[in-house]
Amino acid sequence: MESRLIRVNPKFEMFIENDNLFIYNEDYTADNTIISIKEMVDVELLFTDSFFEKMFTFLLSGWELPKNSLILKISTKNEIKEFVLTNCDSKKVEKLYQKLKSLIKSSEL
Repeated sequence: MESRLIRVNPKFEMFIENDNLFIYNEDYTADNTIISIKEMVDVELLFTDSFFEKMFTFLLSGWELPKNSLILKISTKNEIKEFVLTNCDSKKVEKLYQKLKSLIKSSEL
């Protein structure tokens, strides 16, 4: 069984089970949710680590190095939810994103 953890400390889990996406973020509990894949219309994965963005953040943050972040944007029939995935395992997130895209596509048929 694949690891559900996309970040270890603080713990952040994201996984698909029984046609639902489960999100558990120990650091930001407002993200904790269960979303039915049947309700999803679209999903996007946005990368926020361009060189320009990193330099801009570096200069404005008092010389503090910016963290690597991804944004998972999920459109459902009723709303759009965005999850900022900071310092997460990007390979696991991308794999989950591809699986979600394929499940959404197959549920449309």
